[in-house]
Amino acid sequence: MLTFNEALAKAQNKIVELASEIPGHDQLVILHELVRERSRGWVFPFNTNRFVETRYPLDGLVGYGPIFVDRRTGDVYLLGAARIQAWLDTYDRTGAPLPNRSVSKKPAKSCVPGT
Repeated sequence: MLTFNEALAKAQNKIVELASEIPGHDQLVILHELVRERSRGWVFPFNTNRFVETRYPLDGLVGYGPIFVDRRTGDVYLLGAARIQAWLDTYDRTGAPLPNRSVSKKPAKSCVPGT
């Protein structure tokens, strides 16, 4: 079982990885005030550092949902921007991502179609 700090470290590692993949967004940050604990893990919303400073929508990311870290397995999921609550509710109930969502076999699992 992961502690919150271990899960936070995994989420931070994922945003470092993402920052290198998203052109023009080299500084991504976890929105600590929006982190939520769920029965099976934690939800870590994130955005660009510039968005946090300005709160101007065009400075933020579009199409990305939060990162979810499973407390039991340590699996890291990048959620899509749609159906977040349904994904979380299903995962809480079953311990499995929603069906017919793309999940990569890399260390950080992705639920964003096409990734």
